[in-house]
Amino acid sequence: MMKRLVMRLLVVLCLISVSVAFSEGNIPEEWNLIFETEDEITAAKQACLMFDSLGEWEKADVQTVGLSVLDEQTENARITLLLYVSHSVYDTSSGTPDQIAGSLHTAKIVFEKQENGYRLLTYMVPEDGSSYSSSMKKMLGKELAKQVMSGEADSYEEAAVADADAEAANYILHLSDDTVTGTWIEPMETGSNSNAKRVVRDSFPGSCPDFIGKTVWQQVGKLYVLSVEGEQTYSGTITLEIYDESGSRVSYVKVIAEGKKLNVLEGELPDIYE
Repeated sequence: MMKRLVMRLLVVLCLISVSVAFSEGNIPEEWNLIFETEDEITAAKQACLMFDSLGEWEKADVQTVGLSVLDEQTENARITLLLYVSHSVYDTSSGTPDQIAGSLHTAKIVFEKQENGYRLLTYMVPEDGSSYSSSMKKMLGKELAKQVMSGEADSYEEAAVADADAEAANYILHLSDDTVTGTWIEPMETGSNSNAKRVVRDSFPGSCPDFIGKTVWQQVGKLYVLSVEGEQTYSGTITLEIYDESGSRVSYVKVIAEGKKLNVLEGELPDIYE
């Protein structure tokens, strides 16, 4: 088992090329996102971290997700999860998980169980504003949505928050004992080159991922894959790939920051305004 069960290290990408629409929460089949875990709950946590990062925060050491299952249905290899999700960012410098940001929401996730893990078919969260109520009913069903919106599901919220806190506590234990595992993502630091983060970020799209290891990210119908070789910071060798909904790779570049300059080793830098 990997020492760090960071979601990005556990996603298998096998991109094929057939066009499909990315709507109603359905994941383009061509992305073939498979989470190599032993259970659907861990896979769901990884999916939540992938789709709903809380961004970059000063003093943040780790982001975790806690889940509480509102309903689960299985039909053949298809697993549908209706979830209460607690997503939190923590400062762990004191030796305890101190939350500095967080969000609570519901989600509908559909997997197909495969031999090597769980392939993501659907990821849905409620819409904002005036569409919130109708989207909740569409996602959870009328009765369950009513319970959540009326506060009757507070116990699920509390359980999800406790689960996120527990993941953060496991992260702290993992720092001194790598046999302790969990599901989390860690921000990438500038590293040995103090200019590296600024140099790289100035040349990459603002929506690209920003976490240790191999990061898989989705935003506005595009799939981002960022890999770091050597030093696991912005001072390492960084590869960024971008795929569209058809599974076609539309951008590829491998770079390394050298002092205050960015050296493009392979490919071309993407349009930072995409």
